[in-house]
Amino acid sequence: MSQVQSNANKPSDAGPCSLATLPTEFPSAAGDRTARDLEAARLRCSFPTAQLTELLYGAETLRMRQRVLEVLEAEPLFSRADRYYCSYEEQVCRGLAWAKRIVELRDQHGWDDAEFSCAMALLDEYIPIYLHYLMVLPVLRTQCTPEQQERWLQPASDFRIIACYAQTELAHGSDLSGLETTATYDKVTDEFIIDSNGFTGAKWWIGGLGAMATHAVLQVRLILHGRDYGPHLFFVPIRSLETHEALPGITLGSIGPKVFATTNLLDNGFVHFSGYRVPRDCMLMRFARVEKGGAYVKPPHPKLSYAVMMYTRSSIARNTGWGLARQFTESKTGDEASVLSYPMVYHRLLPLVAQSHAILAAADQMELLLQRFGEEVQRGNLSDLAEVHATTCCLKSSSVWLCANGIEEARRALGGHGYSAYGGYGHMFGNYASGNTIEARFLIKCVDAADAGKSLPITVQYLAQHRDYACAVASKEDWLRTSEQLKLLGCRAAHRATILAAEHRAGRVWSDLNILCWQMSVAHGDWLLATSLHTRARDYAQKQPEIGQVFKRVADLFCLHTVTQHLADYLELGIMSPIQARLLRQQLDVVLQDLLPDAVGLVDAFALPDYLLDSVLGRNDGRVYHAIWEAAANSPPINTTAVCNGTKPALPFGYKEYIQPMRQRPVANRQAKL
Repeated sequence: MSQVQSNANKPSDAGPCSLATLPTEFPSAAGDRTARDLEAARLRCSFPTAQLTELLYGAETLRMRQRVLEVLEAEPLFSRADRYYCSYEEQVCRGLAWAKRIVELRDQHGWDDAEFSCAMALLDEYIPIYLHYLMVLPVLRTQCTPEQQERWLQPASDFRIIACYAQTELAHGSDLSGLETTATYDKVTDEFIIDSNGFTGAKWWIGGLGAMATHAVLQVRLILHGRDYGPHLFFVPIRSLETHEALPGITLGSIGPKVFATTNLLDNGFVHFSGYRVPRDCMLMRFARVEKGGAYVKPPHPKLSYAVMMYTRSSIARNTGWGLARQFTESKTGDEASVLSYPMVYHRLLPLVAQSHAILAAADQMELLLQRFGEEVQRGNLSDLAEVHATTCCLKSSSVWLCANGIEEARRALGGHGYSAYGGYGHMFGNYASGNTIEARFLIKCVDAADAGKSLPITVQYLAQHRDYACAVASKEDWLRTSEQLKLLGCRAAHRATILAAEHRAGRVWSDLNILCWQMSVAHGDWLLATSLHTRARDYAQKQPEIGQVFKRVADLFCLHTVTQHLADYLELGIMSPIQARLLRQQLDVVLQDLLPDAVGLVDAFALPDYLLDSVLGRNDGRVYHAIWEAAANSPPINTTAVCNGTKPALPFGYKEYIQPMRQRPVANRQAKL
């Protein structure tokens, strides 16, 4: 400190640029300490990190990601250097520019869907075409008739028309039964009249709507001959393809900046409909349809129109798994020597590593379930729809909850540097802390089926197998038995579902059961994550025994930590004794210490590039302090627009406009109060 102060008033020809060179002029022994510690931690890893990376991604996916990454890194437009200094208007314009350029690159390089999806993920921003690609295109593929697909799918795939997914309203969220917007059939003109029916029925929070969208997938209530048929999907134009102006009967706008100043590249907006008329065939009619004259043909299953949301939730779950992995990557170097050696730190961070691997394992299982479901739908078999719908709801809810809490936990564990925007935690939290969706009715029906002795779907078989289970642990080592862990997690989930079902049978109003629904959803999600992670550990053990052994510890950590977090449930329900709870905590400490040497390797295996992380704290080279200094030295406007006059020192930003006038203003003689 004294060395810096002694040089602070020396003239400098370099002006403000000397900030960037100061670490070279005044080297510090602590400057490279985190890099050395990180390298030492990597050497302690007991398994080949590169092999785990290949297991997580697949060799071809890794090669594809590298090809796409090289293209993006070469694009000056995609630089994140000024990410935290843009105004709201600048962020919206950047989102539009990024959307235009990423589509151009897709055309230029001939990217297929996998490569384009990879590019969108590496951008790490919700841009205006994100939901068009993630939600609208799947809707057109799955909900349109062949004639409708011929009309809309190719232009949408080519981004000649760009659509948003308009479901939520100003006064209504995920409860579709409460939507105010209606589509009323006019028999005389063979048209639908779309109305928001008041300002609170305006579609709100709609990504891509504020500036870019030309069309919208609408979730609205269908009205035929005065009868309400509930929510149905429509695909309607909202802006002129010639002028991009709102069409008659439509009012459009932006909803403004979002919390944490994140996701502002996505132009969230609103649309209000007033007597807006569209042809009858704007209703998506692959399953449900309205014939000329207003006759209604119902779908094979009432929730088939929700199918696209199941795929979206699966994608969100996978994204949150990578989000949780990212926040630990940003914590692994820390801001002190061997930060992970402190029990307070590794007790907080290592469970997050296990959670991220659990979410990714469950996302893989979910994709297999969705693939099988899609094949069955093609055969006309919809028997698994309720299970798949409930599972995706629960997995999305659990993963978002764990990710949002994990990001904040990791940020706090980093002390002061975790509060800096340069660490990336605020940006990530804003991206991943979205709402939760809970689906409880399916599990209530499964409780009834279990009580009747009927067969159950595989995702809820614990209702029949573990409902009456009691903890059999007699020593702390017993907590390492996979069967014991899964039985206890299943037992808790079964109890929570049974309690909810009993209250529902007793006639309680559904809205009064929200807390019980949430408790049941969390318990069910924990069981799904645990079974997926243990399944992955067994698979890895067959392919790579060294990795399988480590992953068994990861699964143990996830399960023991999860049970510990919900000890009140186990004690309240009489599943576990206080002595067994004490043994649980003791074994959890052992598992954490056993896994500690492999912590960095488990995170390195995610192979997240610095371009994606965009964090001074999560650099792969571990040079944290250099990165923090460089970010501050280039911080506009204070450190980049200071005034330098020849050999005179640079004047601070705003000195002549504000600081000097304030200090040199005339002041009346006043006696300071003691």
